[in-house]
Amino acid sequence: MMKSQKGCLVIAAIVLLLLLIAGGLMILFTPGTAKSGGGEKPVLQVLQPQPNTPVYAYVSLPVQATASGQKVSILWLRFYVDDLLAGEQQGNGLQLIGTWSWIPLSAGQHTLAFVARNEQGQENIVTLPVIVLPTADRDADTVTDNQDACPDQAGAALRQGCPIANDADNDGLNDDQDACPQEAGLPDLRGCQPWNQPDQDGDGVADWADHCPGAIGWPEQNGCPQEAWLQDGDADGVSDTADSCPQQAGPAENGGCPLPQESDQDGDSIPNGQDACADQAGSPLNSGCPLSQDRDGDGIPDEQDQCPDSAGWSGFNGCLPAGWNVDTDGDGVLNFLDRCDNEQGPAENLGCPMPDDNDGDGVPNDQDNCRDRYGPAHRQGCPAERNLPVVVERTCRFPWLCSYPDAEQSTNVNQMPACPGDQDCDGVTDDADDCPSQFGIFELYGNGLLVGCPGDANGNGQADEVDSDSDGLPDTWDACPTQIGAEGNGGCPWPHDEEVELEIHLFGVYTPQPYDNFYCYARLQNWPWWMRLPEDGPLPRAGNVYRVEEKISINLVGDEALQIEMFCEGQTDASASIQGLGYIRRELGSQFWHGGVLDIWSDTAGFLAELYIRTRR
Repeated sequence: MMKSQKGCLVIAAIVLLLLLIAGGLMILFTPGTAKSGGGEKPVLQVLQPQPNTPVYAYVSLPVQATASGQKVSILWLRFYVDDLLAGEQQGNGLQLIGTWSWIPLSAGQHTLAFVARNEQGQENIVTLPVIVLPTADRDADTVTDNQDACPDQAGAALRQGCPIANDADNDGLNDDQDACPQEAGLPDLRGCQPWNQPDQDGDGVADWADHCPGAIGWPEQNGCPQEAWLQDGDADGVSDTADSCPQQAGPAENGGCPLPQESDQDGDSIPNGQDACADQAGSPLNSGCPLSQDRDGDGIPDEQDQCPDSAGWSGFNGCLPAGWNVDTDGDGVLNFLDRCDNEQGPAENLGCPMPDDNDGDGVPNDQDNCRDRYGPAHRQGCPAERNLPVVVERTCRFPWLCSYPDAEQSTNVNQMPACPGDQDCDGVTDDADDCPSQFGIFELYGNGLLVGCPGDANGNGQADEVDSDSDGLPDTWDACPTQIGAEGNGGCPWPHDEEVELEIHLFGVYTPQPYDNFYCYARLQNWPWWMRLPEDGPLPRAGNVYRVEEKISINLVGDEALQIEMFCEGQTDASASIQGLGYIRRELGSQFWHGGVLDIWSDTAGFLAELYIRTRR
C-alpha cells in the first residue's frame, strides 16, 4: 500500500512537472508575448498597392498601410519611396492607419518602404518593390494621352496637356510669370525645378519667394534678415519681411501689393483723388508725395520721424516700441505684429496658423502627406528626410559619442552612455586599458606596447604617428601614404568615376554660451531647400551643448567634394531678440570621409558643429 502511494506521488509529480514545462513553452511561444530585442515590435500590413497591381508613370496611386500592436501603442507610421520620405501618420494607439497618394515621375523599379515605431522605441519595416510602367504619352509632355486634350501637341498639365501662348517651356506658366522660363518646372515653384531655383543671395529661399532677394535671411522671415522688420523699401507702411511686394507700394490688407487702380496717374497705388502729388510717385505716409529725406531708411520722412537715425515703425513715429524684438512662439513673427503670439504661423498670415494646415507649411491638410511635419508643396508637404538603416554595431571611438546614449537605443540623455567605462572611446574598457586617456588599439605586436595604447605596427618601439599625406591614416596603415585618401578605401583616393554612398551624421552643436529656442538649418550640394534641425521644436540642450542626431545619405562620385552648409540662430532668453550665430560652408573631399569627428566653427565663431562622414558601399 505504501509503495502504491509512493508510486502515485511520483507519477503526480512527473505530471505536474510536465504541465509546468508545457505551460512555460506555451507562454514562451504564444504570439505577441515573446520578447525580441527587449520589446514588442509593431505589426505592419500594406493594404495598397497590392503585389502585381499595375502602376503607371504620372498616374496617382493610392497608398495605404496599417501598424498595430497588442499591448504597446504605435507612435508613427512612415511611407518612403526609394528611401525618401513620402508620407507620415502620427498617433498614440494600438492601431494606426496611413493613407497617402503617390505620383511616380519615372518608369522602372521603385522601392516602397513602410516603417513604424512604438512607444518602446521598437521599429519594424516592410518593403514592397514596384515596377512602374511607362504611360502612353505621344507628345511627351508628361500628361498621359487619356487625360490630354491635345495628345499630339506638347502642353502643360494646368492646361490639360494643351500649349499656351508665351510659354516657351510648356509648363503651364506664362513666361512673364515663370521664374525659369526656359526650363519646364512646377507651378508651385514658379515654373522652376526643386533643384534649380534662382537664389542670388544663397540663403535657401528662392528669389521668387524671397522678400529680400539681395540679403541673406531666414526662411521663417521670407528670406529677410531680422533687421528687415524695420525696413520698408517701398514706404507703404508694410515692413519688407511681411511685404509680398517689397518694391511696390500697396496697402497692408493686400499684403503690401498695389491694388488695381484705374485712376492712378503716377502708379504709386494712391488714387488720384487722394494723391497730393498725382503726377509724381510717392508714399502713402506723405500723402502720395515723395519722401524728402529718410536717413534711417524706415520709410518715414525725417521731419515726421522722432527717431530719424534709427529705423522704427510708422505707428510709433519712427521709433521702436518696447519689447519689439520678442517672439514668444519662435515663428519669426515678432509679438507686437503677431496676432497669434503663442501659436506658430507664417508671416503672410500675421503669425497665425493657416486654416486646415496642421503643420503650417502652406500645404492644406487634404493635399499634405505629412500633416504634422513641415515640408514643401512639391514634396506633398513632407520634409526631405531619408530612411536610413539602423546602425546595429557602433564603434565607440570619439569622446562626443560616449557622452550621449545611442540614438537607436534610447532618447533619454540621463540613461547610461553608449560607451560606459571607456573614457578615451577606443573600445578598450578603462579597467583593461593601459592608456585610458589615449585612443589606442586592441592588438599586441609583441614589442612591449600595452593594450589600449597607440599602436606600433612596424615594431620600432614608437607609436605610429607619421602621416606623410595628412589624411588621418598613419603611413604604416596607409596603402597610398603619399596621396590623400579615405579610410574606407585603405587611405587611397576614390576612383574618379566610382559612385560612393556617404552617410553624414551631424550629432551635436556647441555654442560659447547657452541659448534658448535654438535652431539650426543645413543643406548639402546646393539643395534648393534647407533642413530645419529639428523640425518640430528647439534643439534639446545640456548647458551650451545641443544634441542633433541628424543622419543624411547622399551619393557622390569619388572625386566630387561634399558641399555642406549650415547656420544657426537662438535667443539668450525668451525676451531677447533672435540672434544669427554664423554660417558654415565647406567642401569636404574624400580625405574627410573616414568616420572621424570633424569640428567645424562658423564664420563668426558663434557655434561649433560636430559631425562625421563615412562611406557605405
